[in-house]
Amino acid sequence: MTKRSRTTIVLTPALFAELDAISRTMAGSALEVIPLEEMPNTIARVNYLMGSGYKDSRIRDGVCKIDLSIIQIANRIEADQVATWPRPELDFSKITPCDLYHFALWHEIGHRLHDLDRWVSLCSEPADHNVVRWLNEVRADRFAWNKVYPGAAVPRYPGAMRTKRQIDELMKRMEKLYPPITRARRPLPTDPFLAVPDRHVEGQIPWAVAA
Repeated sequence: MTKRSRTTIVLTPALFAELDAISRTMAGSALEVIPLEEMPNTIARVNYLMGSGYKDSRIRDGVCKIDLSIIQIANRIEADQVATWPRPELDFSKITPCDLYHFALWHEIGHRLHDLDRWVSLCSEPADHNVVRWLNEVRADRFAWNKVYPGAAVPRYPGAMRTKRQIDELMKRMEKLYPPITRARRPLPTDPFLAVPDRHVEGQIPWAVAA
């Protein structure tokens, strides 16, 4: 069981509706609520899913897959714990607790829009895999920070693995080797009645309680 911290941020129905609309509009992904206990060491993630194929004569192999990927988000956030998470660059303790949900969502939207995880499948050298995953997180963190705190410098914690210059040089090298492809954004309807049904609590979304 996840231990409660002093600062617990609860995902309310109103906040869910706001975040779900952002996710549908900006990433083309609906939002699904997951109990925090089922999301160890994370508060949001992309669940990559592909639907059935259908014939399309405009593409080379004639089959098109429907992207059904969704973004999953925890029903509550233990802010004190998140503040201590080791990251490649960004100091999570500098994120205002009330902004954590928006930051987490934009982080995952960054992965969706820029298809960063595609780098891993393209790596020809096994040693590149961990580097690419590390850079994926740096890029997603920077993307989210700039969305939540536009114009503010990214706060780097003292024990960061690389300086900004080293990170940027490595990023440039990897982008040249494995060019990222920006995913086309296909917004979904924002009607709350079309939200993804919860799989965990029958007939309900597992909203956290403050107690």
